[in-house]
Amino acid sequence: MENILFKISYPAEFHAQTAVEAAVILHPETKDKGFDNIEKIVITTHESAIRIISKEGNLNNPADRDHCIQYMTAIGLLKGNLVAEDYEDDVASDPLIDL
Repeated sequence: MENILFKISYPAEFHAQTAVEAAVILHPETKDKGFDNIEKIVITTHESAIRIISKEGNLNNPADRDHCIQYMTAIGLLKGNLVAEDYEDDVASDPLIDL
């Protein structure tokens, strides 16, 4: 087998793994300083990720959220992890998640 890409650390679409990982790593810094001090988050990625999982507008259900790189990154930053339950409505209603 050649050119196998397989690293799934989080319950997230493949193209979001590194963005979520970066957010989880940054979580300790941001939680101590407060999320109010964050003006903007820029996610730079490749064309496939943008086409497949960059979403704008309302995320009405878990299926929308688990294919939104912005949502997955926000959860990693806010909670320091991403688990399957984070796609549910009660987590998505957190006012700190502003898409």
